[in-house]
Amino acid sequence: MGQQQQKPPDKVVNWPFIFCHVVGLTLDLLFHNIWTFGVRSAGPRLWPAVLVMFLWIACHPDDNCQPLFLFMILVIVLGCVAHFNAMLRHFRGDDCQSRYTGKPHLMRLLPQLSEITIKRIEPWIALLAGYGIHVLNAPLGSFVIAAAIGMGIRVGVEYRGLRFRSMNINDTLIDQKIVMDMARNPQRR
Repeated sequence: MGQQQQKPPDKVVNWPFIFCHVVGLTLDLLFHNIWTFGVRSAGPRLWPAVLVMFLWIACHPDDNCQPLFLFMILVIVLGCVAHFNAMLRHFRGDDCQSRYTGKPHLMRLLPQLSEITIKRIEPWIALLAGYGIHVLNAPLGSFVIAAAIGMGIRVGVEYRGLRFRSMNINDTLIDQKIVMDMARNPQRR
């Protein structure tokens, strides 16, 4: 009988990671220079982040949600500026990573630390700030805590991906050195 054709696996949508990416944008816009965002960074995540903030407000009907609403307005303004600036740089032909989440403001205060290190510290700063804000305003504080956790997960996954890619590049370079040595010394094959 004929062989059965194998069906490729269905693509899986990682909704928890998408949620982390979306809520983390709100803190990225505060912690990073909005003039350095990539074209696919702020724009696609902005309106889902606003939707999550609206839903967060709806989950706190008996609390004062005005600070969270003002934060949402700030996020909309910063996100639109970041997106339009990224689009402008893209159409001018400037080289920039399209998913770049912006250069951290902390790099000016801590120039001895790398950007990756600072981006790994930022979720902890946001988490502590969220706990402090939660004492003053529960809806805003709880949202900042959730955004800090989302930002931390996103940064962790991105860091792991970068490490994986850098290890693959390193392995490829070592393999290429071996091939070059074999080509230079054909007798040693």
